[in-house]
Amino acid sequence: MLDSSQGKPDVNATHSCPYAPIDAEISGLEYCRTVVGFESVGSTNELAKDWALKNTIRPGTLILADEQTDGRGRLNHSWHSPRGRGIYASLLLAPLTPPDKASFVTLTTGLALHQAISGLISPAGNRLDIKWPNDIIWENRKLAGILAESVIKDGQQIFIVVGFGINVTNEHFPPEIQSRAVSLYQINRQVLSRHDVLLKILPVLENRLRQLATADYERIRYDWEQASSFARGRKVKYFDKHGPVMGITNGLKQDGALQIVTRNHQVVDVYHGEIFEY
Repeated sequence: MLDSSQGKPDVNATHSCPYAPIDAEISGLEYCRTVVGFESVGSTNELAKDWALKNTIRPGTLILADEQTDGRGRLNHSWHSPRGRGIYASLLLAPLTPPDKASFVTLTTGLALHQAISGLISPAGNRLDIKWPNDIIWENRKLAGILAESVIKDGQQIFIVVGFGINVTNEHFPPEIQSRAVSLYQINRQVLSRHDVLLKILPVLENRLRQLATADYERIRYDWEQASSFARGRKVKYFDKHGPVMGITNGLKQDGALQIVTRNHQVVDVYHGEIFEY
């Protein structure tokens, strides 16, 4: 295994990650052309950003790990990443959107995961949901999460790293998250191969990223609202600089923001942070 702070990816590293696809299995994909896998890393996103800045990897590189020792999600939340239990992945992309549409990267990835995973857990897939902006949940427990981050150089966005983590074969979770997390195994009581799950996801993600690259925002926005029960009519609260704000969701705006109608009948657009039900 190559230390994340040194050199170029080890050409044999892929074999250190047991669920990594081989070249023939990703042949024809535009947005995932190379796979680099490891037994253990701190964070696949951090590794991808570091190597991107050093020109060690190029867009189309997917970094996988069998374990993360410092996995994380949005807002610096940690992501439980035990060895052999989940998919821990980061895909390096060239910028696909103008800055005012950046939130669509997360929305598009979430939509792809929802679509692919729904097919894997049918008929339980009809209880799969997307919580704005980045969580795939099943019966109010988190199954997968997304973390999209920009790689900035000289004040300019040069790459995007799209990270996603999926709980696949976990039978148990630590006490502090066991009521809030779920795995594919816990949903359908069948052991799914992480390799097979990833190979179901990548073509769906490819098609959705193609929509994003061709600026088909309306299709993405419409499909996301159809997939998420949080899009409209849900009582939620979020926190701004003045404290909690309560209201009802009213769909996505054209730039991907979540619109909320507050108790005071004000319409606000939420771009960042976390929403909670009440």
